[in-house]
Amino acid sequence: MINKFSFVTIHPSELSGIIKPPSSKSFTQRSCVAALLRNGKSILNNVGNSDDEINAIEIIKQLGAKVIKKENSLIIKSEFPNNIKNFTTINCGESGLAFRIFSSIIALLNIETTITGYGSLIHRPHLFIEQILSQLQVEIKTNNHKLPFKIKGVLQPKNIEIDGSLSSQFLTGLLFAYSYKNIDATIKVNNLVS
Repeated sequence: MINKFSFVTIHPSELSGIIKPPSSKSFTQRSCVAALLRNGKSILNNVGNSDDEINAIEIIKQLGAKVIKKENSLIIKSEFPNNIKNFTTINCGESGLAFRIFSSIIALLNIETTITGYGSLIHRPHLFIEQILSQLQVEIKTNNHKLPFKIKGVLQPKNIEIDGSLSSQFLTGLLFAYSYKNIDATIKVNNLVS
């Protein structure tokens, strides 16, 4: 604490240089999904190393992407869903974004998959995800609407209406899944808040 007799002198000065801010972990996770579904080679630059980003990278590896890390860039080669490794569980850590996006991507597969996590993620109810995926012919079992979720596709897009105030993140995953299936169907979004 500065007492009443302390003085601070500020001199005019000039700053120069280059600042590279850390990446957005939500952009990185979305970019990982896009690279996975693209089928080809993608390069992501300025990738961070938060737990959420690391989880997303591990998930796309389980879903068949080959990932090479060079400094703060990722080279992702994908042939989704051809190179999927044998797996039964996807762990989203504490990332609600990863769970909400990847639940729709995993629903594209005809493989029963358990989606888990830890910390606060396992205590949050996700009834709306369960309801929407069920409408799209996805088999789903939950722990009273909480993780773990058991999901088995194959997701069949159709015209649906959803409440956008519940999760724009889930909507992102659903949009990825719909575009991957390339079926003429619409998602009407009510109450979109972000």
